[in-house]
Amino acid sequence: MNIYVIRHGQTDFNKEKIMLSITDVSLNDTGVLQAEEARKIVDNLEYDLIISSPLKRTIQTANIINRNNKKEIITDKRLIERNAGILERKRYN
Repeated sequence: MNIYVIRHGQTDFNKEKIMLSITDVSLNDTGVLQAEEARKIVDNLEYDLIISSPLKRTIQTANIINRNNKKEIITDKRLIERNAGILERKRYN
């Protein structure tokens, strides 16, 4: 069995260096392009399903990657990032 791990594409929070954990935001244009680049690689792999966090950015990434193969996507809230608490939405450098 092979397990492939792919991180979601970029969000505006990532770009602006703002801590993002449980805040549910979408990919930005760069993130969409990154997911499309990942799809080109994944299209050459054999896989049975995708398991994703239910957050928007991860579902978007999963859907883009899965566009050609159309495998089942399962969401699991246990894959949501750890809550950053008081650091959530704070700028870092």
